Amino acid sequence: MLNSSEFLRQMAEKYPEFWNRVVADHIKYMMFGRGHDFLHAVIVAQYGVLIAPDENTSRMAWFAGMLHNIDRMIGRQRAGTITVIARDCLGLVPDLKEKEIPMIIGAVLNHWRLNEPDDSPVLVVLKDADRLGNLTPFHPARSVQHMTERLGGHVVVDPRFVAKKADTEYGNNPTTMDDLQACLEWEPMLRLPKAQEIGRPMFDFLRQMLEMEQQRLDETGILANVGLLGPYFNEAYTHLKK
Repeated sequence: MLNSSEFLRQMAEKYPEFWNRVVADHIKYMMFGRGHDFLHAVIVAQYGVLIAPDENTSRMAWFAGMLHNIDRMIGRQRAGTITVIARDCLGLVPDLKEKEIPMIIGAVLNHWRLNEPDDSPVLVVLKDADRLGNLTPFHPARSVQHMTERLGGHVVVDPRFVAKKADTEYGNNPTTMDDLQACLEWEPMLRLPKAQEIGRPMFDFLRQMLEMEQQRLDETGILANVGLLGPYFNEAYTHLKK
């Protein structure tokens, strides 16, 4: 069985220039105090190793996981710049084969997209690993960080969106609880058996959180009267977006 702690130590020690460059980029672009920080990159990389179907794919997925925050640093629409930064970083890994580099960069560029039948093995692993990396008991805190950064403000609970998800794209969810609802949509998206096994208790935990909050609002009579709170929340969102 893979010793993940030993693997991480070995990779950091074997490729110190790569490791230090990724750290430096996260600091340069102030990727701390937000959801997609250096810790998230390392967790995704490590999940990639744990769920990959073979050793070679797991190694490439590890590098892709370490680099997958680049789009958060500079904007995912800047594909050319993302490619340059990723290639510069991978240039610090002397034993990477030239044919492996495009697969790693392709995964970095496309990991945020929905599943496609022609996804490369590295991209399949990275997509699953990133979803697992976003599942944590502290996800509500990460959600507040991430959504405040994107939207300029965030509401933790809007009782209108506890029993059902708001009709918004992921990343623009109006509340933390709605963000949790959106995360549950990832469960059937996991394709690798090991990812499904690791993710199962995490998804169960999120469901339990939502059920407990729904019960709390039901007990206090709020769920039956959510319309009374609508004007307040509508006004709150207007001010938060200013």
